[in-house]
Amino acid sequence: MTVEWECILAILQALADKGDAHTPIAPGQLPRWEEETVSYHMAMLEEQHLIVARVHDRPRLPLFCTATRLTFEGQALLGHMRNTSFWGRVIAEARKRALPLTLDLVKVATSTALRNIFADPPAGPRTGA
Repeated sequence: MTVEWECILAILQALADKGDAHTPIAPGQLPRWEEETVSYHMAMLEEQHLIVARVHDRPRLPLFCTATRLTFEGQALLGHMRNTSFWGRVIAEARKRALPLTLDLVKVATSTALRNIFADPPAGPRTGA
């Protein structure tokens, strides 16, 4: 199964919008994708500590997950993905460099961008007497 970033964004957005940290969202609440696809992405996000999710044990049935809330890192990723200018640059750079857009690459790109934003400005030429 491939990573569908729009599905990831929809999961993160649904968790941010639901208003509490206890009521789970289920894959059927994101009807654009098949339940197994949503569950797959929920499981991946949980493995990366971006959301709190539960993988339901259903032997011989398709993967099924529910999610209850975003983690701090999940909130940060959602913020970056909502910033279409920033997110567009991340995607464009990944394509330009022929890199697969993975969660690890996104984490590196966002932390690098933040480090550059908060870095000390380069020292200019000294003017002195």
